Amino acid sequence: MKGKDAMSNNPERIVVGKFGSTYGIRGWLKVFTYTDNPESIFDYSPWYISQKGEWVELKVESWKRHNKGMVCKLEGLEVREEAHLLTNFEIAIDPAVLPELSEDEFYWRELFGMKVVTTKGYDLGEVTDMLETVRTMFWL
Repeated sequence: MKGKDAMSNNPERIVVGKFGSTYGIRGWLKVFTYTDNPESIFDYSPWYISQKGEWVELKVESWKRHNKGMVCKLEGLEVREEAHLLTNFEIAIDPAVLPELSEDEFYWRELFGMKVVTTKGYDLGEVTDMLETVRTMFWL
């Protein structure tokens, strides 16, 4: 596959989506995004996948909306069979490409491992997971 470089010097990556099945015969893939605004996944470049313990860099050549989802064409993937090899791989990015937040904002990932204490000083433990529902967010 053309257009990929092994990237092992910076192991910290953030998973922002996942590749689905192939779309068409020219190397396009369905993309499932975990970002708040689904289209914003294409603002982050390059993408990385973890393959045999190494980060492999991928660049999006083109993307478009399709039905209720999105599809993309990666540089160097020209046929369906090449694209099929990426099905179900998670899409990760380097945290440095995320936009800066204002002082009173934070990314969820920044809360993991933080100590949770009530206003009366009672220690509730550490944040290990988060679950967002329609009505509220739970920190576990």
